[in-house]
Amino acid sequence: MKWARALVQRLRGTPSPAAPIWSGVFATFRDIPSTGSGFAGNDAVEAAERLLHEMQAEPMPSDALLEHQLLAIAVRLADKSPVHVVDFGGGVGQSYAALRRLTGVALRYEVVDLPPLVTRGAEVWKGEIAFRSDIGNEPPDVLFVKSVMQYFEDYGAMLDRLFATGARRIVFEKFSGVTSRTYATVQLNVYDSQIPYWFIALDEVIERAQRAGYALTLRRRTERVYDQANFPPELRMGQTSSLLFEC
Repeated sequence: MKWARALVQRLRGTPSPAAPIWSGVFATFRDIPSTGSGFAGNDAVEAAERLLHEMQAEPMPSDALLEHQLLAIAVRLADKSPVHVVDFGGGVGQSYAALRRLTGVALRYEVVDLPPLVTRGAEVWKGEIAFRSDIGNEPPDVLFVKSVMQYFEDYGAMLDRLFATGARRIVFEKFSGVTSRTYATVQLNVYDSQIPYWFIALDEVIERAQRAGYALTLRRRTERVYDQANFPPELRMGQTSSLLFEC
């Protein structure tokens, strides 16, 4: 039994191997068996609030600092006041909490996310920042997209929609980009759900950006190295990416 093996390993001082985050290689989302509510349930709201509290803690966690450095740079480069930021997939405003600690810049901040998160975020911030479920038509100074593109079935159309906003700068943070071809997989660690997930070819993102008039001006790898030992070596992501596009 699994629990018995785990207990023996613990008593021997050998840690149990971590459960995989992803499993399988698929061509499309339609090929993937999905279960549970994923990010649409109450668990997602509670998790976003926990992240918000982490951003407000003293000291701010080091990974939170690193994940918002590029956003802070983009805001500083705007060189205006206030800077209009649209946070696409921004939960209950946790990145706003981080950003206002990292810069002294006045912000006009808007979060775009699913209705349950929009409702809760509006309750938390009481009008200090705006929440909505659509991206809108007004070009922001900075468009921030953190760890969300992998969940759109038609990720290509959504990338084109983001590049069509006319934002002066677009920051993709914790982007699940690969140097291989794009492929789909199953994410296993989301609130007792199994949900479709894209690993997206970085070359494809850069090409779509260029067609929309954007140039990639900064690219870096984040620190964490993800274990994908259950995937062929050529498909492994290793680390997520931070990308800054400017037009």
